[in-house]
Amino acid sequence: MNKNQNPNCGGNKCVKAKSRVKLMPCGGSSNLIVCRACYGAEIAFRVERNGELSPDCQFDLPKWQNLRDYKN
Repeated sequence: MNKNQNPNCGGNKCVKAKSRVKLMPCGGSSNLIVCRACYGAEIAFRVERNGELSPDCQFDLPKWQNLRDYKN
């Protein structure tokens, strides 16, 4: 268990229990709710995976500053 888990974040790479979280699109009308650390892990996964996918199937790589804040 991550002692720094942010209860508002859907990831598991959190480094602070209380931090800003944002909505990261993940297809259709779905979003991930991620803190900055989990965003970084998700982007790293997407970059790696995009190398294996055809261009029409690749993940978007949105910038943190362009994501909408999650209001709980």
